[in-house]
Amino acid sequence: MTFAQGADTLKISGKVISANSGEGIPDATIMITRTKGIKCDSLGHFTIENLSEGQHKLSFSAFGYDNKDTLLSISGKDISDFT
Repeated sequence: MTFAQGADTLKISGKVISANSGEGIPDATIMITRTKGIKCDSLGHFTIENLSEGQHKLSFSAFGYDNKDTLLSISGKDISDFT
């Protein structure tokens, strides 16, 4: 028997890094399509769970850095090591 992943079961994990230094940005905030938000850990790592397939807008913000938005498409499987 084969089971498909249901709605809202996918996840994105990765790290928010500085474009200048390549180092992780501690405590950055990530919003997904203005409905889900999380804070990164002290090294900039994050995991956002319970996402559905499709296109999502990610908005990154952190004190001392310019805000950054990006569009990300999720199709059928989790995304790991997103930077």
